[in-house]
Amino acid sequence: MIGRGPTGGDGVGRRRRPLGGERGASIVELALIAPVLIMLAIGAVEVGIAWTRAQAVVQATATGARTATQSGVAVQADHAALRSIKAGLGDDWAAIQRVVVYEAQSTGSGEPPAACIATGVTTGPSGTNCNVYTGADLAEIDDGDGTDDEHFADGQDCGSGRSANWCPSDRDADLRTAQWLGVWVEYEQSWLSGAIPFVGEFTIVERTVMRLEPRAV
Repeated sequence: MIGRGPTGGDGVGRRRRPLGGERGASIVELALIAPVLIMLAIGAVEVGIAWTRAQAVVQATATGARTATQSGVAVQADHAALRSIKAGLGDDWAAIQRVVVYEAQSTGSGEPPAACIATGVTTGPSGTNCNVYTGADLAEIDDGDGTDDEHFADGQDCGSGRSANWCPSDRDADLRTAQWLGVWVEYEQSWLSGAIPFVGEFTIVERTVMRLEPRAV
């Protein structure tokens, strides 16, 4: 004999339908958590892009230092280094704030002289072995006006060009006493989406130190 169950039917339980209030609660919960999930996804993409850009700056800095040291005492050595840095970053070169080419052993640590990388410095300070270049200097490279060489050096010496403070032709590339040269790059990276609650941009700083390619005396 089949008795009546608590549902008032024939003893076979019936599935209780979700109440409208429960559905509403689920929607509210989704609305609360969805922005967090979206922010996490955007943050992961932003961090990935920033990491990739930082690695590109590392590689471009190393390439620039290699080009400068291989150029030895050629008067356009810094010009060649800047061109390689610009090429290495492709369309992203415009975010470069400064490039400093400096005598590395003068500080004992491989770091640029403090005066060369101080805030607001845009040219090599007197009394230091460094040249400071800005984004405007990189813009001069291959801009089609035919004045690249004159901008950085004048003829066979640096003259009043941008490479004059530590002129490449004055560097020591002798086999036994060749100097160590450093390239320091300051690059400003922006958060692309604008949705991350961080500062609008951050600075990537990289440096590479190499010895000038020695030449026999």
